[in-house]
Amino acid sequence: MQKMSKTPEATIVMVPAFRAVSSGYQEMGSLFMDGGFFQKVKPFELPLNNIMFNSADFLLYSDGKFNWLWSVQDSVTVKDVNSYEIIDFPGGLYATATTIDSDMESRDAVIERMKAWLETSGFAIDDSRNHQQMSQMIYCLDEIKEELGYEQLQIYLPIKKRI
Repeated sequence: MQKMSKTPEATIVMVPAFRAVSSGYQEMGSLFMDGGFFQKVKPFELPLNNIMFNSADFLLYSDGKFNWLWSVQDSVTVKDVNSYEIIDFPGGLYATATTIDSDMESRDAVIERMKAWLETSGFAIDDSRNHQQMSQMIYCLDEIKEELGYEQLQIYLPIKKRI
């Protein structure tokens, strides 16, 4: 069997467009504080749509702040989400790789390897989007976490075809 000569550091995916309730960009701690987004919206009580990897949410990151998006069904209204904005996320092309949730050293190393790989590929970081990266917890099943010893975090970097 012939070995691959070069192992990619990323997988290229097309994230589909979806309708979502948006927290708006804010500090991470604000999302979980009393009266914060997670408490007011209660996303697990809403009719959700899974987007990728059996998950209905993405956490967008830009300039030190976070915007949590939860993909909701068409029946959900602004009233259902405590006046938080409902948006149409456009989706798009992303480079993605898996890291260890809550391990910043691992996350940073994975992102650097992804960026280095992108420099040698036909793709480039897409700076025109309103976020520098996004992430989601994938397959948060006890049997997976127990075997791995950690929860998996999927990192997404917005990309475009290199010109």
